[in-house]
Amino acid sequence: MKTTRRIHRAIALPVALLAIAAAGCSGKDSPTAPQTGGGGVPPDGAGAQTWSITVTASPSQLGLPPAGSGGEVPTSTITIQVRNASTGAPPA
Repeated sequence: MKTTRRIHRAIALPVALLAIAAAGCSGKDSPTAPQTGGGGVPPDGAGAQTWSITVTASPSQLGLPPAGSGGEVPTSTITIQVRNASTGAPPA
């Protein structure tokens, strides 16, 4: 009987942690949630055109607080800019 309870507890904890992690990753404001709008993928009218893609991060480096310190984890804003290499125009 005690062994069965230990097994249930040993299984319940990882399952609960996975459920919490999955719930935390499901928000629409998640860093992985793409913004809507803009051109198609590839950009509309891409054809034989050449595109210049620039990716920047602000700030460019992040320092994490020591593990277990409870310090705030920093964030970075990632900006992706796509331009026609010939004209400098954004995708339609």
